[in-house]
Amino acid sequence: MRYFIATIYCALICTACGDDPKPANDATTTDAPAPSDLGTSLNDGAGADGEQADVEPPKPVDHDLSAPLETTEVRAGIINDVNELLTGPKAEGRLGDIKVYNAHSAFIIEGIRRASGYRYWGGHPVDVAAIVDGVPLPDTYGEYFRSWNFTVFEPKSVAIIDDGATSGVAHVQIVGGTGRYEFAEHFLTDILTSDPVDFDIVYDYRLGVADQALRLDVTLTNRSSKSVWVDFPLLLSNAGDGAYPFTPGIGFLEGEIGAIVPYFMAGGQKQSYAWINEIGDIQTFLTVGGVTLMTDDSYKVLGDEEQVQTVYLAVSGRGPDGVQQIYNAIREAPPSPKVQGTVALPASAEGRDKWVAAMDGDVLASLAPIGDDGSFELSLEEGGYELQAFVRGLAASEPSTISVGPEGATPELIVPEPAIVAVSVVDRATGKFSPSRITFDKVGDTPSSFAPDALRPTDKYDPGNRNASVHSATGQETVTLPAGTYTVIASRGFSYEYEERTVTLKPGVNEPLAMEIERVVDTAGWLSADFHIHALWSPDSYVPYDVRVLQAVANDLDLPILTEHVYASGFQDTIEDLGVEDLVHGITGQEVTTFVYGHFNAFPLVWDPSKPNMGAVFPFDKNAPELFDSIRSKADGDVVIQVNHPRGTAAGAYFTYVGLDAEADTVVVTKDWSTNWEAIEVFNGSCNGGSNLEEVADWVGLTNNGYRKTLASGSDVHKESALPGTPRNWIRVNRADVIEDAQNLVPAVRDRNMFVSCGPFVRFTATNPDGSEVELGQMAGVDAQGEVALNVVVEAPTWIALTEVRLWENGKVIDVVDISEPLEPVVRLVHSFAYTPASDSWVAIEVIGTGSLWPVDNSTPYALTNPIEIDADGDGVWTPPNKASK
Repeated sequence: MRYFIATIYCALICTACGDDPKPANDATTTDAPAPSDLGTSLNDGAGADGEQADVEPPKPVDHDLSAPLETTEVRAGIINDVNELLTGPKAEGRLGDIKVYNAHSAFIIEGIRRASGYRYWGGHPVDVAAIVDGVPLPDTYGEYFRSWNFTVFEPKSVAIIDDGATSGVAHVQIVGGTGRYEFAEHFLTDILTSDPVDFDIVYDYRLGVADQALRLDVTLTNRSSKSVWVDFPLLLSNAGDGAYPFTPGIGFLEGEIGAIVPYFMAGGQKQSYAWINEIGDIQTFLTVGGVTLMTDDSYKVLGDEEQVQTVYLAVSGRGPDGVQQIYNAIREAPPSPKVQGTVALPASAEGRDKWVAAMDGDVLASLAPIGDDGSFELSLEEGGYELQAFVRGLAASEPSTISVGPEGATPELIVPEPAIVAVSVVDRATGKFSPSRITFDKVGDTPSSFAPDALRPTDKYDPGNRNASVHSATGQETVTLPAGTYTVIASRGFSYEYEERTVTLKPGVNEPLAMEIERVVDTAGWLSADFHIHALWSPDSYVPYDVRVLQAVANDLDLPILTEHVYASGFQDTIEDLGVEDLVHGITGQEVTTFVYGHFNAFPLVWDPSKPNMGAVFPFDKNAPELFDSIRSKADGDVVIQVNHPRGTAAGAYFTYVGLDAEADTVVVTKDWSTNWEAIEVFNGSCNGGSNLEEVADWVGLTNNGYRKTLASGSDVHKESALPGTPRNWIRVNRADVIEDAQNLVPAVRDRNMFVSCGPFVRFTATNPDGSEVELGQMAGVDAQGEVALNVVVEAPTWIALTEVRLWENGKVIDVVDISEPLEPVVRLVHSFAYTPASDSWVAIEVIGTGSLWPVDNSTPYALTNPIEIDADGDGVWTPPNKASK
């Protein structure tokens, strides 16, 4: 079992290559029924073996499944109206699915259809919400499903056995059997062996009027007369946005490999979910960025034997404390004393996440939400505890030590009054308010606005000194944060000067703070793009779309291209909802993620919410050449395919997997090698020197051998603290053309009319003998003396330190200009190289910097252009350097 754990760990850990990893499932299959095809029966009439199922087809019901229920009621029915669906950031239910709910909680179970996520098939809960004051909370449930020796449940029929209206117990039955699990077969079955299993499977879902957990009885019937061992009874959870994996006793931290837990929970300080075994605990393999692999104990199923396993899906609006109480009830544990306390809250706490945590030494005893009226309730065993109240963005209360007896306790906590300051940011050149990033770095003993990691279900990063980072589309924001002393910085990416000042903010309302920035680099005619951004639909990212869009606006990023692992998606709807379409434009993309031979970004794709994974490409049943063809077939026209982080652990690095020797133009794994892609992510996450030498060498070698592959980059951001746009691609393309049709971006990328930058802005052209200018990616000729003029302009705001401009010939530096002491503070170089090539060649410009890009980013200043080809012999054809020498 330890070998298995280690194998899965190695496969998962490589997939994000720089951030937390994850795969991608998709919607390329043609057997997935559209919602309108599902009808009201959700029943194809066949059981797992193709014969008629032993359940009656569901009868049409006329219950209004959107109506709130009394505490004495429960309902189950087929969803025929969109108003009966749950809503929220992870809602995926469709018409034709089944809703089961009472006054406490609501569950949507998929019908017989192709599913999203990793589970592949329907029949599982897809949306779950606690009901508070008659209203379901927003759905943040991801997915959780079972697997037996790398097979999954493939449902064949669904029946509503009892709608609950009379009996008080709703009962839904789904009949099927074991089906192929392409995701696991893709990377596990070649290295792990187990008994083949062939089960008839019945899922019986039940919910009573008072239940806060949906009961699931899983009946396995061995269709063979031969006994089999289920060596790998796997459980997989893909937590949703706002539902961070939680380990009882530890908190919101990634669980250790091999940990034994009483239940699996994913949630937050308020709404939380848990899967609970009726008998036995769960062993975790690992949690990586929202995906958790677990297992039950191995077991044997005799020939023709039937086994029943019972599990519960619990949901609570009272956070981990509420889940623990549901678990205690299922396990019939005696109730714990109640701690019913109050928190004195400032008015600014209204509408913010707020919660209280109880610590028993270093052990998290419980965590629960605080109501808007300041009340909270915890269930704690008798003993001594330390309580602390937290409000997102504010200072925590002072810790309070309490003693819990048989009658509980009634503690009182106080959250300090915060500072409130109105900040305005103006562009000095125009005098108008400007989109900007406003950051507050605490100085001295100013309290933190973040709870400790284990007690914080979101923002899973080390905030350091940063207490607030506001991304403003208007340049006018009111900021609330702990009172204290701050370094305040107003910035807007790499074309602007920023302002920094130190202020002390007192509790309550402070004097307004007016700041200025100034655009000093003119980038007209170019668009900045980030080809690699993750947000809430990636399993390893929890960042809402509106946050990512505002980050792009405040960071002067024109084209934020969303590339989720599992889903096809884009930012444009969010951009329009926020009213910032004049500032940024979104393009639909996907990071097509294999677990064997690499990750590949693709854009523009088609977002289609009616399809599994919103129309994403399914990567697990194809080799690389087939996958590239599949990506192109899914696009509505032309498409860019980028090889992401090509070097590293083979499962996430295509060039490593195939054994590419770019200079020699050879590969080891020839069956998986294809050049049916456009771009290479030479720079992933930063431009820091030394970390990407292999990738640069790959691009140089491929270019020298005549492969016109585009030098490109991507931030690969996953966490909220990481901003999109570093590195960024500057593309010579008209904004109006891209807005009219995203397809218009593709030729500019494919033709290499772009450069990569962490800070500097570079214009690099060549002058033809007739005086015409040649852009990046194009071919220039030489004059009668065999010479060509290479023209370079380098600009950057004064806070970016640059030292050298280097001229490359065929990937080697042939000339250097020192710009460490430029004549102009912003225009660092205006220069023309007189270049006389000995034969056909290509040239590029590299800009070297020093220090970091703080306060915008921590990367080192740097830029590298795509090539200009030089036709030295005047025959009108460019001969690659490595071909000319053979």
